Amino acid sequence: MIDAERDVVDARAPREFAEGHIPNSYGIPVGAPLSTWAGWVLPFRAPIILIADDRVAREDAVRQLIRIGFDDLHGYLEGGIAAWQAEGFPVSRVPALSVEEFYAAREHGDSARVLDVRQNAEWRAGHLPRAIHVEGGRLPFGDLPIARDEPLVVHCGHGDRSTVAISILERRRYRDLRLMYGGFSAWASAGYPTTRLGTHFPGFTGIEGISLELLVTLTALYRVPPGTEVSEMCEALSSDTLALSPVPHNPK
Repeated sequence: MIDAERDVVDARAPREFAEGHIPNSYGIPVGAPLSTWAGWVLPFRAPIILIADDRVAREDAVRQLIRIGFDDLHGYLEGGIAAWQAEGFPVSRVPALSVEEFYAAREHGDSARVLDVRQNAEWRAGHLPRAIHVEGGRLPFGDLPIARDEPLVVHCGHGDRSTVAISILERRRYRDLRLMYGGFSAWASAGYPTTRLGTHFPGFTGIEGISLELLVTLTALYRVPPGTEVSEMCEALSSDTLALSPVPHNPK
């Protein structure tokens, strides 16, 4: 077993994560990119055990983590999830639906709510009918406008960000989750209906027009204490008083 003092980062692709992962692990696909989302959702300097598909993906994940200051790497799970399961250890699974499967389910009365975790600009450009919107980067913080027992189908643009979102929701004790594989791009490409109307729950505010990517990058570049309110970061940015210590860079 892996003790609770170490965080498991599962850097595999969305479908592999959905098919089986260690409970309470962070699902952050290496191409998300890992460096951006690890800097946002992981406690800084967290001791990490890594899960990756192969040596190349593992080495890429290690490089990305070290680049943003996560150098307390305790190793990787040899044999991956298959070895974990073979030992009889618990595995969590999330049903992964294609857009065709989910469209058909909706047509037959599936009442699950749709959670869109893309950025605000993507949401405003078009989204699934009757969806609700919370940017993925907001999910670890504060109260969410979703009941923990509510069935949720989670999607992003393609699949990487929704994998991060699902892993965070699982850690927050949301259990009735499904992944819409392929995301909004696959839905729109299939010609299914979209709208610009819906329920948007404002995410990060404080500086008009500031992007989630910028806030994620700042989190990775500075030692932001876990639980820091994003509004505090925004206020500091707008007043040019960001009192955070940059991660030291040691050129070789």
